[in-house]
Formats: sequence, structure tokens, C-alpha cells
Amino acid sequence: ASNQAVIVSKLNPAQADFTNDIAPVTPEKFNLLDIGEKHPTGVKVLNNQSLNLLIRKMGLSPTLQAVYDRIRIAGAVQDYTVVHGTVEQLAAYADIEGRTVLTPTQLRSMGKVRGFTVPGEKTIYLVTPSKETLIHELIHAATFETISSYYDAAPMDAQTRYTIQRLEHLMDQFRDMDHGTDTSDVAATISELLGQGNRAVALNEFMAWGLTNQAVISKLKGTKASPLVQLAKDV
Repeated sequence: ASNQAVIVSKLNPAQADFTNDIAPVTPEKFNLLDIGEKHPTGVKVLNNQSLNLLIRKMGLSPTLQAVYDRIRIAGAVQDYTVVHGTVEQLAAYADIEGRTVLTPTQLRSMGKVRGFTVPGEKTIYLVTPSKETLIHELIHAATFETISSYYDAAPMDAQTRYTIQRLEHLMDQFRDMDHGTDTSDVAATISELLGQGNRAVALNEFMAWGLTNQAVISKLKGTKASPLVQLAKDV
């Protein structure tokens, strides 16, 4: 498998099971097929302008809107493309466009996938266009490169390095908490990734869940560390 395929296989499939209190976008709210350009494979392809329109039509909660506003103002995903379709359509699109190809079987083997990000190709793929899934993937897109650079010991300004270290501390606090059924799988997945040596993926997943998943957000409110949203803006 290519390096990008390996990253995709580890980055964010488990997110599919943790959408709890945030309802998916329904046709009654807006018709996703009216937004973006239709591709011959049947997928819809959204550029940055179409993405901003999609966000406006979604009507995000104040929490998710605050996260998206920080991402938009930073310009962190302005070169990204968002592609929406079935797993079969997404695989066909990637094949035709010369992107990292994961077959429908590979995608399904990762779990009940609602979305995934290929950072090296600046592409976000959506199977289920829920609010949480989209913002979750945008967080990956906006922060994964910086997080990876930190663990690769790449040159980095002192403020960003310090911020990531504080995020690590907050992640450790989260792992040490007593977890109920609403957050135990998230904590277990993060611990599993750390056990596999995937520290960048683990921290990036923690950020994505901690900024979008209501159960995790509520859990983190009891920590003494600075709010995650305040830290994440510096990454």
C-alpha cells in the first residue's frame, strides 16, 4: 500500500462510531446534490467556495461553527477538495483522478466509515455528510501536517511546539479519566494508536474528537488544562 493509503487506514475511520448527539444533515435541511460539481463517477466535488456555501446551509451548532471559523480564518483548508459519494463512487473517483485508491472492501474493513482524509492529496472524502463528520475531517486536514512535523522533529516555532505539548498533556488527562460507554471507545482507540506508535495519528484523532464530539467535549470540561479549542487555534 502507498504511504497515503497507510495514513488513511489509521487516520479517522474509528470516528464513524462516535457521532452520538449531532444529527446528520437530512434532505429536509438542504439538498447536498445542489452543491458542488458533479463528476462522471456520480460523486459531488466541492471546492473552497462550495464548502463555505455548504457550511452556511448546514446551520452548525455554535461549538462546531467556532471550530470551522478558526479553520477558515487560518486558511488551513483553502486548497482542499471535498468529495461526497458512496464508497464505490469514491473508489472510482480516486482511480480515475489518479488519487490514492482504497477499494470499497478496504474502506469497509476499516469500520463503518462516514468520512476520511488524505492529507498528502488535500482531499476529504465524505460518505455520510453529517455535521460532525465534516468538521472532524476538516480538523484532520487543517492540523495533521503540523502534528506530523512535530513528531518528525521538524523545525517548528516555540509557540506551536509548546501548544502541541499541552495538547499531549490534555490527551493524557483524558485517557486517565473514568469513561462511560459514550467515551470509552474513543479513549480505547487513542490508547491503541499510541500503543502502535502512531503518536501523531493519536493526537490528531484526540483533537478531532475533542472539538466535535459532544460526549468528549463534555468530558474535557472538567479538566484543568486550557480549553482544547483555545489550544487548537495555535496548531
